[in-house]
Amino acid sequence: MNRLRPTITMTLLALACCLTTSCHRHTQNSYLDTTILKDNDIALQLHMPDTSIDAYGMWTITGPYVEDGLIYLSRHGVVDDGDTCREENYILPHKDPRHDTTVESWFSHISMPPRDFDELKEEMRENGGYRDADIKHLDISGMPQDLYVVMTYHGQPYLSTEYCYGIRLTDSIIIYHYMEETIAMLSEVRRLDKDAFELTSLDWNYDSRCFENKTDTLRLIDPQRGLYKLGRWHYTTRNYLKEYNLIVSQSDCWEPGGVEYDW
Repeated sequence: MNRLRPTITMTLLALACCLTTSCHRHTQNSYLDTTILKDNDIALQLHMPDTSIDAYGMWTITGPYVEDGLIYLSRHGVVDDGDTCREENYILPHKDPRHDTTVESWFSHISMPPRDFDELKEEMRENGGYRDADIKHLDISGMPQDLYVVMTYHGQPYLSTEYCYGIRLTDSIIIYHYMEETIAMLSEVRRLDKDAFELTSLDWNYDSRCFENKTDTLRLIDPQRGLYKLGRWHYTTRNYLKEYNLIVSQSDCWEPGGVEYDW
């Protein structure tokens, strides 16, 4: 492997022919996006490390490496009484025919109203957060309504099945689809320029256990990718979901460990 340098094609062909183990079969990756890995790193990074099983029947394969046309970032497993449980993380490129349906299955809830919308409003009302009379209907023209969380891994932006979160903006309520669905009353919107808006909302402060006004700026930071920033999170819109590669974390027996994102 340390002599394979000339081209990406030669490297991948060599991988397809030579990198096999008793458990895993490797094929040429027809979807390799060179923006994921630098060209001159391919020969060094795409490989299949030795697999060893320890005294507890656990094993780990780290990558990236190519298998069945996908770039795998890691695979962990445990062998127990002859049964193998494993969790794995791989990149599903945006050009893969499975990409759009997979993204839809993980992110479709962002564009739908929360199932317990009335219950959430009642909870805020009981805590003194707002009354029906407080609800304003503001001008949000020009603002994206549905925002989907984008993570960065090794300097490249991705959608992630571990972070299939997002926000739905209405003219009166902000709906947060995170670990739990929550809402905040939108009290003011100011247009800063054509690509930036200042949003003030009444949000629940978990530390002080009360509702407080919070102001954040929603700004378009990369028009080519439809990438926005709001608070510490980055988002894209529905029109751009097809442009982002997806990191899939899956497991057949326990919650996957996932990958360590830059942000």
